[in-house]
Amino acid sequence: VSLAATLIGGLNLLLLLPYWISQLCGGLIGAALAKAVSPEERFWNATGAAFVTVQEHGQVVRALGAEIVMTTLLALAVCMGAINEKTRGPLAPFSIGFSVVVDILAGGAVSGACMNP
Repeated sequence: VSLAATLIGGLNLLLLLPYWISQLCGGLIGAALAKAVSPEERFWNATGAAFVTVQEHGQVVRALGAEIVMTTLLALAVCMGAINEKTRGPLAPFSIGFSVVVDILAGGAVSGACMNP
């Protein structure tokens, strides 16, 4: 979403790299916290989201396609609802949240609905 926001002028290009670094650090910290609070055997035997749905090589291509479509839907909701001056409105948080719910319902069984490009 930050790349899409930068491309349409909603985020300064100089801030894109720090945003990406912050997002990666946040993901690493989140994984470390999940590991810290989970029993060791349960953490290493994860069975949720993409761990279960993407098992075979043929499913990888399908999952990648689904992730591209879901990420595009989320990026469109953010860019049109919260960033674009002409289409921005007070219901932007609702439309963004609704796009996340639709992504989870539609793509959860295909790829785990990670919504990462």
